[in-house]
Amino acid sequence: SSDEGGSNAVPVGINGYLYQIPRDKPFKVPTEVVHVLRESVTTVYSRDSKGEVVASDRPRYAFSAVPA
Repeated sequence: SSDEGGSNAVPVGINGYLYQIPRDKPFKVPTEVVHVLRESVTTVYSRDSKGEVVASDRPRYAFSAVPA
């Protein structure tokens, strides 16, 4: 990402453990970490054609998961 922090590792905390997941590299993580990443969303606000504010949730992180 070109956003601020876009090349930094992604921190994911579960039950007192912190995983620093590097971007653009394969990385093995427990299934629970994948669930956290899937549930991480960012809410984006925009205006529709009537000028009303509309909220939509989008995935926070782009990733792919391959079962072990």
